[in-house]
Amino acid sequence: MTTIDQSRSEADPALRLFLMGSLTIELEGETLANLESRTVTAMLIYLLAHERPIPRETLADFFWDERTQTQASANLRANLSRLRKRLGDYLVVTRQTVGINHQEAGCWVDAFAIEAILQDQLTRPQPEIPALEQALAWYKGDFLAGFYLSESQGFEEWTMMQRERLRHLAVQALGIVVEYHLQEGNYPQALAYAQKWVTLDPLDEAAHRQLMWLHMRGGKRNAALQQYQRCRNLLEEELGVEPERRTTDLFERFQTRSPTPPLHLPQLATPFVGRQRELSQIAAGFRSQRRALLTILGSGGMGKTTLAVESARRLAQQPLTLFLDGIFFVSLAGLPSSDLLADVIAAALGASPQNVLDPESYLLDYLAD
Repeated sequence: MTTIDQSRSEADPALRLFLMGSLTIELEGETLANLESRTVTAMLIYLLAHERPIPRETLADFFWDERTQTQASANLRANLSRLRKRLGDYLVVTRQTVGINHQEAGCWVDAFAIEAILQDQLTRPQPEIPALEQALAWYKGDFLAGFYLSESQGFEEWTMMQRERLRHLAVQALGIVVEYHLQEGNYPQALAYAQKWVTLDPLDEAAHRQLMWLHMRGGKRNAALQQYQRCRNLLEEELGVEPERRTTDLFERFQTRSPTPPLHLPQLATPFVGRQRELSQIAAGFRSQRRALLTILGSGGMGKTTLAVESARRLAQQPLTLFLDGIFFVSLAGLPSSDLLADVIAAALGASPQNVLDPESYLLDYLAD
């Protein structure tokens, strides 16, 4: 597919083609019920995909490869005549070539816009999430889904190639967008994109693993375990293979997890009142997985510990499970030396081993598991 400038909004051009999912053609705001025949429609799509004019002989052979050259040329003339009656201003027809006047004609095609955006963004070190989401919003189904032209093997093969290329680009974009929203704590958005990812590529285990994580984050342990079983069944039925080790490890990890993560917090001596702004700031900070440490600063006696405990309690009550392994309060008051920090944290987590030479390394390994 030749890259055509599709930078303008879909609302600007007079001619708009929606090829992703169900086929729709609009001209001057009106939907064209048909373009005489499937062949005429296919020819318009194919011409729009090429920036340069196509030799008439090449076009005739492409659409009528099983006909004689004379028959194919006659068919081409007839179909071009039908197309010019409906979209004459967009065609440039000479005795040698046929093309679309891309410079003058205002036209927009969702498939080409998706490809232009994704090819640009996916080559960047840091793709722009809004741009990826815009392209994915236009991806309402596979390229020309349900549209066939049995008399042209060339067009069928070309359609299949475009369909696979766009699907591959969309899957790459979905992986990036899902990971972004997961890291930002936007679990509903991440879940919606992950479900679209699995629909596009049901054999991609990475998509299934992300769905498992998102179900667990949403407090739906059974849904996470069922997602693994769906993945396993698909792989067995389609490929005759078992899931990857890391997919199975994730399943076994979730199997052993309690549906309700542990909550180890001290009781507050008095009821907590106010400080809603600080509570909201702390909750927003923890929703993003990009933030590993949040520090509450203030003078002694300002209620920092009370605020931290109440924040933890409220986070544990949210429907979204931010901390799958639970929440633990570790008091460092009266700690005589920072050398004992790892031992104190490990003890609070119930992970105090005997005769460990390097408590810090042990604790880090334990937390990473």
